[in-house]
Amino acid sequence: MVNQVDPDLLSLDQLERDLKEMAFDRGIIGDFLADAHAAALLNSRPLLLSLFRWVRTYHAARGMKDKDLDRLVQALAGQIHRSVPISLEGDVSILAAQSGGWRQRAPGQPRPTSEVLQTYMNLLLNHEGAEARRLILEKAVDGKSVQYLYGHVLESTMTEIGRLWLENKIDVADEHYATAVTEALMNSLHPMLKQRPRRGRVLLVGVQTELHALGLHMVKDFLELDGWDTTYLGPNLPLESICSAIEKERPDLIAISVTTPANLIPTAQAIQRIREIPTAGSIPLMVGGYPILVDPSLHATLGADAWAANGFHAVRVARSLLNATRPPRIGSPETAGLSAELTTHRVHRSHKVTPNEELVRLVSELSALHAQLRKRNVAIEQLSEEKSRFLGMAAHDLRNDINVATLIARLLGQRNEGFSEFQRSLVERLDNTLKSMLDLVDGYLDVSRIEAGKLEIHAEPIDLIALVEDRLSVARFFGDEAGVRIVRSGIPGPAMVNVDPKRIKQALNNLLINAIKFSPHGGEVEAAVHEHGDRYVLDVMDEGPGVPSEEGKRLFAPFTTLDPAGEKSGTGLGLHIARRVVEAHGGSIEFRSRSPRGAIFSIALPRFTRPA
Repeated sequence: MVNQVDPDLLSLDQLERDLKEMAFDRGIIGDFLADAHAAALLNSRPLLLSLFRWVRTYHAARGMKDKDLDRLVQALAGQIHRSVPISLEGDVSILAAQSGGWRQRAPGQPRPTSEVLQTYMNLLLNHEGAEARRLILEKAVDGKSVQYLYGHVLESTMTEIGRLWLENKIDVADEHYATAVTEALMNSLHPMLKQRPRRGRVLLVGVQTELHALGLHMVKDFLELDGWDTTYLGPNLPLESICSAIEKERPDLIAISVTTPANLIPTAQAIQRIREIPTAGSIPLMVGGYPILVDPSLHATLGADAWAANGFHAVRVARSLLNATRPPRIGSPETAGLSAELTTHRVHRSHKVTPNEELVRLVSELSALHAQLRKRNVAIEQLSEEKSRFLGMAAHDLRNDINVATLIARLLGQRNEGFSEFQRSLVERLDNTLKSMLDLVDGYLDVSRIEAGKLEIHAEPIDLIALVEDRLSVARFFGDEAGVRIVRSGIPGPAMVNVDPKRIKQALNNLLINAIKFSPHGGEVEAAVHEHGDRYVLDVMDEGPGVPSEEGKRLFAPFTTLDPAGEKSGTGLGLHIARRVVEAHGGSIEFRSRSPRGAIFSIALPRFTRPA
């Protein structure tokens, strides 16, 4: 059983009285007491020893003498001794004394030896984030795998930076800057992940009060590289939200990050609660973080199935958990009776969340949302590519069949001897219908090419005035049939632009045909070319009913038909294709209403300047 503790036994004021006003960092010592008490409560001697070494290193690096260090550590041991389980009572002072060898056993991993690691770390410490980011991205482009960069550069760098902060060689601002740059860099590296066939779904999370996100983020990306479908919720999540997400997502694996020893207790409570969820009792659960790295046996005490030291290790452990068969586990032997005691146990909390920590929490939440959004965007892009590919193939096959049917219809039209008037009208209607179908399929093919980024532009210097006159000569045939006059105004020319004539003619045709279609009998369509700075602007103006401003916002979207008469006609692709064609030439296209009635569609294209 865990003894109930009087919070005064872990009081900083009492500690100051015991030390007779010896100076120490109250915030650090408050955190230490919370961490050490959790380690003692969970009977972890390795973690307690590591924490004593840590607090010695921190204060020694800030000028505390060896004699005062011994006094501080023994006073801390005395406070912890009053609240530990009976099995640890005789060990606390021994562990505190053993921590005096901290100089011979410096915390953290071996010093960095990799040139890229050292360069990256130096750039971070000099607050040259852009250069640091460029260095790593260049290594990725040169062939270094994302796994290598994560595991042997980014993770090792952040471990070393943590050591430098502990030894008072950098301040907390440097550490926060390095963390922010590294996390942003991970987001940049993410599109380079080459995923393998899907293994399963994993949910990654940290309990409320857990503020560190970087390690959990790295594990997420390592698992994605291995083919896992990840749901990254990030740290500092309330228990109810964790349980709700598990019931909603139904993952094949749960990964929980716990980087601060004091958070071991709420993590144990969270795992116990997860085991009570009927649909989650048999889901394997993996934990990781600093306390677990120091004392791997803690994973069983918390109620987890396994632990992982880093991203590489997490991949191996996740695979083994996925392949293992395990019975439903609702209340494990290791945690039986522990949860209720932890719930009523009062743990010392001297630490108040600082603005920087709140910022880190918000950044972590934003990063989690960004990761989810990025993941969904990738899925949307894949679906869009599949749609475009299918659309292109279907349109291509349809085009061939329509061409054959068109040929047959025209042969019938040429050999219409003996046809009745009704039969001739049917053949003519068939020919017109097939022509409309061919226009529709050609529009689909153009959209498919555009969406796939395969729209070919063969630009050449050409006189825009001559190109407009050519299209107007064709448009006048349609205008005469509709009773609409076609005129041109503006500069006489030449107006040289560097464009693909075929593509720009396609865009002009769409604008002119639309203008004629919506103009009243006896109306006029005007095409005006004028200069505007370094561009030529072509205005196509009609005298139709115009387009309501609220409809104009979606005018250039694909499959949008805006017939004021309420009659849906056309494919709804013409203006969309025109916009994409013009933009591919570095130009722009826009719509505005014309007074007193009508619409104006404007195409702006860069002027061509011959090289000197």
